[in-house]
Amino acid sequence: TDPTYAEAVGNWTMPDPIDPDGVMGIRIMVEGEAQSINMATLVYTSWELQGEADKILLKGESIGNGQTIGFINLPTFTTLAAQPGAPFSINDIVPIANHLTEAGVVAVKADSPYKTIEELVAAAKEKGNLKASTNGNKASNHTAAQLLAKSAGFKYKAIPYGGTADQLLALRQGEVDFTCAKVADVAKLVKGDKPELRVLAVFNTKRDPELPNVPTLGEKGLYPEWYGSARALVAPKGTKPEVIQYYVEAFKKTMQD
Repeated sequence: TDPTYAEAVGNWTMPDPIDPDGVMGIRIMVEGEAQSINMATLVYTSWELQGEADKILLKGESIGNGQTIGFINLPTFTTLAAQPGAPFSINDIVPIANHLTEAGVVAVKADSPYKTIEELVAAAKEKGNLKASTNGNKASNHTAAQLLAKSAGFKYKAIPYGGTADQLLALRQGEVDFTCAKVADVAKLVKGDKPELRVLAVFNTKRDPELPNVPTLGEKGLYPEWYGSARALVAPKGTKPEVIQYYVEAFKKTMQD
């Protein structure tokens, strides 16, 4: 028998961080079998020696405990969930809290020839090939650009980038003609002595306090409703109601503090 194999067999434990009197770890058995010891979310099933000395490969799976929480961005989550063949659906999560809501905006480069939303729409209708950067195909800012184009009746070319930071960089570098993002995304880029961007309109039913001089699209006869992002906290489907309520109260208390 390989001496390293013999040395590996046995219980490998450490103090349980939740229960000071308990331990947690792994039971390594002969024939390559393995078991978890007092581990609620990790189930080990097998092990094998690696080519290097003192190296062991453990195999198993994380089963979760139904109390994992996560952050999602709406409407990106719901848009992706609605796609054919999506690996998840809107019914796979339970809402806990919405911790941020922000409206969308239409923006151009600070030195753009388009000074108003009317000028941008007129140019888009005339040329038919203006380019807009987005944060990904069918992502939230792509949807905003689609809403603008449909309400204004023009065609454009959507250029998807890896995320909001990249799409704004593309606009700042002159790679595209306009973009749709969120108020917070462009806040630092439209203020100061040398602003890099200019906001032409807001996706809201009323003007945004951060941009009081910028009209809503509805004021200009375009998309009349609010559109933007909601940053939400969610839990997996099947989480116990009392657990959901615990987190609802905890986050509510935190956000109101």
